[in-house]
Amino acid sequence: MLAANRVLYGSSEINRLARKRKLPELVGIAHISNMPVFYLEPRDGDISHERWAATTLKEGCWIRAPSEEYARRWVQQATIKLIEFQPDTPLVYSPWLDSQFTECRFDTPDFDVPDGVIVTLSGKTIS
Repeated sequence: MLAANRVLYGSSEINRLARKRKLPELVGIAHISNMPVFYLEPRDGDISHERWAATTLKEGCWIRAPSEEYARRWVQQATIKLIEFQPDTPLVYSPWLDSQFTECRFDTPDFDVPDGVIVTLSGKTIS
């Protein structure tokens, strides 16, 4: 029964990775490898807003995730960049969670996107 639950409710290895990176756990997600692929990119290619200083990734990327929210959170968490705090100025947050600065859509690339790996437009991988 336990082994069947592991297959039906997701991989403990993925959840371990989620805890290590402080990402949401995928409890209840069936068949991790069947998750859809999302493509995220800067809206209209514009990375001029100050929020882009809070991320190491400034190009389009693909990731497998159960939903748009998870895709955005994974990209944000994996590419977060700490920036110097300036007194009397608002905090700057990564743009990947905000649809004002980024687009996110289902995609079917011509290549495999492994679970837990971000594949960038330039071909780099982030895991």
